[in-house]
Amino acid sequence: MPRLPADGLAGLAASGLFTLGARALETSRPDALLHDALAVELVDRLDWRFDAYASDWMTQLTVAIRTEILDEATRDFVQRRPGGRVVNLGAGFCVRGLRLAATDVDWIDLDLDSVIALKRRLVPERPGYRYLAASVLDPAWLDQLAEKPHRPTLLLAEGLLQYLPRPEVARLLGNLARRFPGSEMLLEVISPLAVALAALSPTLTRAGLRPQWGIGAVQTLERWVPGARVAASWSYDRHLDRWGWVRAVAWLPPIRDLMRIVDLRFPVTPA
Repeated sequence: MPRLPADGLAGLAASGLFTLGARALETSRPDALLHDALAVELVDRLDWRFDAYASDWMTQLTVAIRTEILDEATRDFVQRRPGGRVVNLGAGFCVRGLRLAATDVDWIDLDLDSVIALKRRLVPERPGYRYLAASVLDPAWLDQLAEKPHRPTLLLAEGLLQYLPRPEVARLLGNLARRFPGSEMLLEVISPLAVALAALSPTLTRAGLRPQWGIGAVQTLERWVPGARVAASWSYDRHLDRWGWVRAVAWLPPIRDLMRIVDLRFPVTPA
């Protein structure tokens, strides 16, 4: 079967390709933190320069740990809120809904037109699992999910928001809180130090990506969305046996908190 070309994707739209490759590489390891057979299959079906990113072990491990954390937290939501809805913002080529066999919720992967067009050729939609082609910053997509606004909803955003302008991210979070009152959001945030260190990342340099903002205390998000609260947060300081020289300094707060997943709960009654 001929491979599907993916060179038309660039910048943030292409970021889902190197994270796809990272999950495939992790799956191939004997000590894998996750098993994503579909990621391996998709890498084989795409004509793209995955090998150019394979040597960046630190980014690969970061993606694997981030995936593990989000899988665990998403699985918890699905078990707590059967009949709910999960919206994966900037989903790229992540197929978490299928990997977790999340059949008790409606799953929606949202991304740019170019990404969704290619993803549809790779992984067809099916009942309970569909795609939405839109920019996450265009509020028009919210109208397409306007039915049952109080339905239990989990919003996911990994490897996305830090590459968008901070004022627009704050505006997006406010819109989400108003349109999905009482919903939960799992989002990745990075620190100001991580923003500075991004210039040293081979993967981000090759992809032409630069994060635009970072925060210190995760409670900063509560000031962006009045009434919201941070229910939990997770740093990536796990599986230290895999971190090589980094584990010697991983306990230091500035290193430990370079990247975190935050569980943000929106108010039932928007402010």
